[in-house]
Amino acid sequence: MYVVANGGSTICTDEDDYLNNDMTSFNGNDAIGLFKNDVLLDIIGVFQDDSNFAQNTTLVRKPAIDRPTTTFDLNEWNAFPSNNCDDLGDHTQTLSLDDLALNAFKIYPNPVNTVLHIELYSAKQTQVEVYNVLGKLVISKTISNSETIQTNSLSKGIYILRLTQGNKTISKKLIKN
Repeated sequence: MYVVANGGSTICTDEDDYLNNDMTSFNGNDAIGLFKNDVLLDIIGVFQDDSNFAQNTTLVRKPAIDRPTTTFDLNEWNAFPSNNCDDLGDHTQTLSLDDLALNAFKIYPNPVNTVLHIELYSAKQTQVEVYNVLGKLVISKTISNSETIQTNSLSKGIYILRLTQGNKTISKKLIKN
């Protein structure tokens, strides 16, 4: 658990992990994003929405939520009265750039014979493309969960497997036996 508090805070001082006046001076309707290398990992609130979602409230992520999300959902948070130190909880978060950077997937086997398995760790719609070494698109499929791709039509050789989610793309070498 990681607790961010205003630098002038005089309550919950035993729980504070990080004191900051700049990012904690809000009034309950400001979205706050957690970024790494300019990539949004997690957000509290809705960007450019001025509705009060946390005014006079202590928000604590529910223990069942174990990874960040770039879409705020108040149902993922427990709301307590403001300045509440007793209910901060203690649970593990998976704060990882991997899901957002498309590194959270598994492909197997590689080298592949006839069937390539793609196991996504997020249910985001993903465009799967396979290119030959000349750059010609030879397989294209949209998936949103773990799936298999038939590679019978591919000749023996080296290919580029490209996965795209939104505006993020990652490429991996694929070998066909």
